[in-house]
Amino acid sequence: MTRHRLLFFERSQILIWLGIVAFSVPLFGYALNGTYMRYSGDDYCYAASVTQFGFWKAQWLSYTQILTYNGNRYSLTLFAGLADLVGPKFNGVLPAVVLVFWLLILTLFLRLFFEKLPICSVHRTLLALWASEMLVFFALYQIPDVAQSLYWRSGMLPYFAPLVVNSFLGYWIVRNGSRKRGLVGIALVALFTAWIGGGFSETGAMFQAGLWGVVFLVTLLSRFRAKDTLNFPGIIYLLLMVLVGTLIAILMLALSPTIAARNLPPPEGNKILRALSLSGWNTFLFFYFWIKGRTLPFLVNFGFFLFLGASGLVSLSHRLLRLQHIVLLWVSGIVIIFFSMLPFAYVQSSYPESRALVIMQWVATVLASITGVWAGAWVNGFLFARREKLGPRLRRAFALALVFLCFYPVYASRNIYDDLPRHQKWAAFWDKRDAEIRNMARHNVQDVRVIQIDHIIPNVGDLSPDPEYWYNRCASVYYRVKSISASLPGWDEE
Repeated sequence: MTRHRLLFFERSQILIWLGIVAFSVPLFGYALNGTYMRYSGDDYCYAASVTQFGFWKAQWLSYTQILTYNGNRYSLTLFAGLADLVGPKFNGVLPAVVLVFWLLILTLFLRLFFEKLPICSVHRTLLALWASEMLVFFALYQIPDVAQSLYWRSGMLPYFAPLVVNSFLGYWIVRNGSRKRGLVGIALVALFTAWIGGGFSETGAMFQAGLWGVVFLVTLLSRFRAKDTLNFPGIIYLLLMVLVGTLIAILMLALSPTIAARNLPPPEGNKILRALSLSGWNTFLFFYFWIKGRTLPFLVNFGFFLFLGASGLVSLSHRLLRLQHIVLLWVSGIVIIFFSMLPFAYVQSSYPESRALVIMQWVATVLASITGVWAGAWVNGFLFARREKLGPRLRRAFALALVFLCFYPVYASRNIYDDLPRHQKWAAFWDKRDAEIRNMARHNVQDVRVIQIDHIIPNVGDLSPDPEYWYNRCASVYYRVKSISASLPGWDEE
């Protein structure tokens, strides 16, 4: 690819900055809303186990005995416990930390693919950051319940965190896959990271298994086609370590004593076949709901990346952008989503809960984005042949298209910022209630009555007037009192 095929990016840093700023607006809104999170729902129960048993004992008992949450998810228990060591306000820091870390990893990952672009290093990094922001925004904006998937710690860790971990795995493998020395340490990092990533939830583990299983098979087949089957490069070695770590994670999730203690039905042929069938149907339903219910963001997502492809960032001569590879990409994506659907289909015989759909939506967003780049590369090839006639008008048209499209994330962010006053009110009430409970506990008041506040996370309960409600019981253990009843008025009075 020659320099002049990059239609304007090598001269238009201001346009790239415009895109970065535009997508920073909604992402900042997500992070800002998240700062007002405290304990909600299951968070009280994780905090109660750390308070009652201590950090390390809580890890062991969660995995070996039935508590008030899924203790077989050892990574979820680990990171929830670490957060509880800091305190409830750390839940307000966590969404922003995870978003920033994910953007950083994706930027570094995409930067590796932009290395050979005939533009300056600064532009490559900025383009990688911009593309990362687009991917994260469109994934979050299209999920049905961002509050459960991102803001709520007990929903974010099992379903959102695996995406961050696997993004790091992708970066780690691409960056180190061509090395011939020092692979043992690199492979151990990959193995450990895969083990951690698979321990957040069954859905996350099956997503990870599907993702790296597909990558491994495609990589292996490409080696066979190249007739170089005896020379297994470092990337094959690293992928094997990732699959081993994932398998260990799945076995640990399945063999936890808490699974046997819950008397779950053993695997049966008919049950497995029904789960496979339901997972296939759920995969179809996901794509149907995605295209039908989120048509506009899907089209804008596709359009942005079409624009990137049309700008000349890639060419049709690139081996990854041939039609057969796009078809393979979609088949692979469908397989990965199918794997991600299996746990809910097998255990609950249902469609996944809304908070789990962030995993499937991420896969779908990547599919739409890469397809957009591919379509844009075709547009670029068509326009390049007519560049002498179109010339400056073409650059102006692309610049105007970019400016126009950048209005979308800013416009869409209004829905995000509309939630801010309610989050602020909830946090203020929660902090006041927290201080009151701690004060009563210090004065040895064992039966505590406090204001009942609205639940901030949809379909997730908060403290109830009933002191025997399971969240109330977890909260009473956390605060070290006999009982808590959230029965006093006040939420609707301000």
